[in-house]
Amino acid sequence: MYFRLDATLTCCIKPLVCWVLASAASALSLFSRDTTHSFHSLVSLLPLRSLFHLSGVYGYCGPICVSLSLTVYIGIAFVLIYKFVPNEKIKWKYVWPGTIFGIVFFDAAKSLFVLYLANFANYEMIYGSIASVIIFLVWIYYSAIILIVGAELNSEYARVTEK
Repeated sequence: MYFRLDATLTCCIKPLVCWVLASAASALSLFSRDTTHSFHSLVSLLPLRSLFHLSGVYGYCGPICVSLSLTVYIGIAFVLIYKFVPNEKIKWKYVWPGTIFGIVFFDAAKSLFVLYLANFANYEMIYGSIASVIIFLVWIYYSAIILIVGAELNSEYARVTEK
């Protein structure tokens, strides 16, 4: 019901909406990677690193700033996806349960996925040079599951509260 496509949509709009839904998980993973890289680059350029107790690359506040900025960007992405992609008008109060679920589980999945890749997975030995593509596709799959479960949570929350 939440992401149901109406039969009155033109033949150009339906594929566009489907494409946005399919690429949303990919955009989330790219936000995560690019924000981390950008923050490390910006902090290394700061002339007043000593004022913020920044020793080395990013020091004390670096990991906290990276985590908070990633959480904000991912939250904005989830809110925008859940509010504007569905075919129906969604009230703001129905967007938040799935967004909170998405933020929490996306951050947890990202940490667990990195831990798995660092300690248990041996894709390079099995797949050779195409291992990074396989790893990226697995991450897109996990991100898509989180995105869809959050959308279903929003849909069910809206259905239950409107009765």
